[in-house]
Amino acid sequence: MALGEDQGGGLEGGEDRGGAFGDIARGYEDGEIFGGLVELGDGEGADGGFVAAFEGFEVVGVAAEAFEAMLLGGLGAFDIEAGLLGVFLGGEYDGGGEEGEPGQEEEPARIEDGPGMWCARGHGREFIGARGLGCGAIGARPPYTRGVEGLGCGLMSRRVVITGLGVVTGHGVGMEPLWEALCAGRSALRPIGRFDASGFPCRLAAEVPEPFSAKDFVPKHYRKAVKVMARDIELAVAAASRAVGDARVATRGTLAEDATEKPTYPGSRMGCQIGAGLIAAEADELTGALATARREGGAGLDLKAWGRTGMDALTPLWLLKYLPNMLACHVTIIHGCEGPSNTITCAEASGLLSIAESARVIERGDADMGFAGGAESKVNLMGLLRMDFAGRVAHTGSATDGGPVVRPFDPASAGGLLGEGAGLLVLEAHETAMARGARVYAEIIGQGAGHSPWREAGAMNADEGYQAAVENALDDAGLRADDIDAIVPAGMGIPTMDAGEAGALRSIFGARLAEVPLVTLAPSIGNTMAGWGGLQAAVAAKCVFEQRLPARLHGGTPGAGLQAGAAAARGAALRHVLVATGASGGQNAALILRRG
Repeated sequence: MALGEDQGGGLEGGEDRGGAFGDIARGYEDGEIFGGLVELGDGEGADGGFVAAFEGFEVVGVAAEAFEAMLLGGLGAFDIEAGLLGVFLGGEYDGGGEEGEPGQEEEPARIEDGPGMWCARGHGREFIGARGLGCGAIGARPPYTRGVEGLGCGLMSRRVVITGLGVVTGHGVGMEPLWEALCAGRSALRPIGRFDASGFPCRLAAEVPEPFSAKDFVPKHYRKAVKVMARDIELAVAAASRAVGDARVATRGTLAEDATEKPTYPGSRMGCQIGAGLIAAEADELTGALATARREGGAGLDLKAWGRTGMDALTPLWLLKYLPNMLACHVTIIHGCEGPSNTITCAEASGLLSIAESARVIERGDADMGFAGGAESKVNLMGLLRMDFAGRVAHTGSATDGGPVVRPFDPASAGGLLGEGAGLLVLEAHETAMARGARVYAEIIGQGAGHSPWREAGAMNADEGYQAAVENALDDAGLRADDIDAIVPAGMGIPTMDAGEAGALRSIFGARLAEVPLVTLAPSIGNTMAGWGGLQAAVAAKCVFEQRLPARLHGGTPGAGLQAGAAAARGAALRHVLVATGASGGQNAALILRRG
């Protein structure tokens, strides 16, 4: 069988076409697989056995007699002579069976001019070869199964799909208000109303419309807990509620207390990874306590008095409102998630990094479903002050419409604007989603991360950390830059940040970048910080599902070679969409979605 043909039950993209060998053997998460590589020398099996070789691991001989004994998980006996699933990373395969069937030879398979790799079931990692290795029964994708395009292999890791979108933005609660506003070209950036911003040089932001309370998105018995939810937590709780509703997933939080229906997934198979930020204390709570510890005459804070009496003026549960992990804490308690849970605090990159981690958790089999994304509100006194000191917001004066103020990739842009926001997705293993008849928005096929070195103020060169994140995602997906049909970038309208992002994209896409449409969100919803990546991913998934690009707002002139200027909504053929962002701390994350 020549290289590039399917062998052993699996085609590129993970579609099973003849023989699902998921039960042959099982691999371990850290690369230990029972099966192995045919000896690398002349391609012959050693001592009638097989060899396991992994990047960074020793080559370990496994005798044929021992192979059968090492099958785990009650899979039963397996007759080696009946044939093994084969994937060959070089040369031609001499021996064994019809296409789509395991080899039936008595002698070990011979590989001309290249090693042969026996694939096993489980979650083994780092099978490194060329681009686009296919997979077996349920399917797998790089980096777990990188190899020669068109070759089949056994089940290495599970595909992950997006089945639910939960968002909260300045346009309202839910994906539909956001999508309608984006397609219509409307901006939610208006004068700040939650507090008096008249003393700030920046007075515009995207605030979630009132009335808004997490009480409307939790079970009745849980409403008292809203008292210890900061604004960021409430945003996450609302987004999670909308996400499971959109996915049509039943959880402990969606079922009535006397319901006979069971949750769609047991708690142990549900994970939760949510990005969060530095939650600012509510001004009234904190200043009321600080006022009790002023020095005589009111000049400054008396730290001794603060220790004696000031802290006592805070409610005992005060701290529980402001810990970043409380977003995931409340979501997991409400919905009964007992699987892997984590909080990532990397500013704008938090959401995408959380989605990537949640996808990995599902891929390796530690969960079947997970909440993933992020939430944050910097539209408060402390948040706005910090962002102004950091030079990340435009000085808007008396302007009342922020849409024209935020100008992505325009060197003359005055800066960005803030927005409240949350974007949480429901991720599911492909096979469990299909088993319950779920609607799939898109499949996650690539993730990447990178870190940027310190950039001097005014630096306009390509951001190498951002570039690394995108290149890693492309590599993870087994794609080239030419395969990308659209990009959802950061595009914050902050000239230095935009210049680094644009430079990185030019380095990756070259002249073709001018042909790739950009979906810019900041002029419509503002910079939602930890909520940003989740919202990017939600919009990208909606674009893929609808095969449509929303309108772009732009009040200026973007740099040459970038499709970032003002444009109306339109239909588009979208197979692969790249989502990428940098962050104020130098973190970068990228995600690639494929049409389901």
